[in-house]
Amino acid sequence: MFSSPAPSLLAVLMRILAASTMQSTLQAEPANGVAAFMTVDLTAATNLLGRRLTLVGVGIGTAAYILLINLA
Repeated sequence: MFSSPAPSLLAVLMRILAASTMQSTLQAEPANGVAAFMTVDLTAATNLLGRRLTLVGVGIGTAAYILLINLA
């Protein structure tokens, strides 16, 4: 009945959602913005390539974000 949206559309929507969710954090610490968007892309890629295992994608994205923030 309904077809699934294009994978690129899902990645764009995730970036918009992340930007609006983390707006105050990005304004306070703009250096973390690169790490935030890198991990959003990683989460989207994991979700799309991992047969839409959302929990796995979010877990990998969260772990990568924590790692990047601590290394920066």
